[in-house]
Amino acid sequence: ADVFNNLGAGIVTIGGSDTFSGTATTFNNAGALNFGPGSTMSIAQLNNTAGTLAINGAATLNVSGGLDSDGTLSFQDGATNDMLTVNGNADLSGTLRFDADLSGVTDTADFLDVNGTVSSSAPLTLAFNNTGASIGSITAIDLLEYDAGSIGGFTTQGLPTSGAFVYAVNNNAATNTYQLVSA
Repeated sequence: ADVFNNLGAGIVTIGGSDTFSGTATTFNNAGALNFGPGSTMSIAQLNNTAGTLAINGAATLNVSGGLDSDGTLSFQDGATNDMLTVNGNADLSGTLRFDADLSGVTDTADFLDVNGTVSSSAPLTLAFNNTGASIGSITAIDLLEYDAGSIGGFTTQGLPTSGAFVYAVNNNAATNTYQLVSA
């Protein structure tokens, strides 16, 4: 099997509509791995040990052996239109960074779709950046959809903790989604 090591100072960018593939390849990321709009990575295993996976637009990750992310998976770019589709299992134990519009006007956020089992071997941090001009009541905003499993525990950062609206992330087991909600 081939192994690709992206070390701490390394930067790998898969540009718009580009494909990085190697069905027997394990990609170990401790640097920056950037996915552009329409990009695809098809490999056996992606280990994001201490690095950052940055998603800009809609990207696809095909991983027969799964995604193991102890680092950062970031959708934060100031817009709520980023989406990563993971075709395979995902162990998410680092930090997920989302843009979310908390104004109550558009009720949108970045989105992670795991077509497989989702798990966490350590508590996950969900970090948010409010792209809305204000803060309001929101309907349930899907953040993460999965086929099976669940995240063992998580904390949130960046959500308002006082004021008229209280925000939380809930696991909606009926639809297999983690959703951002307000009360």
